[in-house]
Amino acid sequence: GQGRGKALWVETTNEKVLPVFQAWFEDPRARKVWHNFGFDRHAIENHGVACRGFAGDVMHMARLLDSSRGKAVGGDGYSLEMLTADYVAGGKKVTMKELFADFFSRE
Repeated sequence: GQGRGKALWVETTNEKVLPVFQAWFEDPRARKVWHNFGFDRHAIENHGVACRGFAGDVMHMARLLDSSRGKAVGGDGYSLEMLTADYVAGGKKVTMKELFADFFSRE
């Protein structure tokens, strides 16, 4: 997506997806917000795709917002699924397949 309030979710576990989005991942002008950027960057760069245009990391922002979410201290953790439940879906745990049902129905 482009512009304020637009989002693009890229399913990177499908080996056919990375080549299609390689130019976008490598474009520093396309600002990207990740979830666990360190892991994602490592995994994607192992496939020869450079990650540029870092704008933020949701998991790290969530830790700054509420450090008591950690599972080690009895919290719900920082998974994208749990953060979506708390901040997007009004407390309902929503899987990524539910959230992006249109995409997964095309498989």
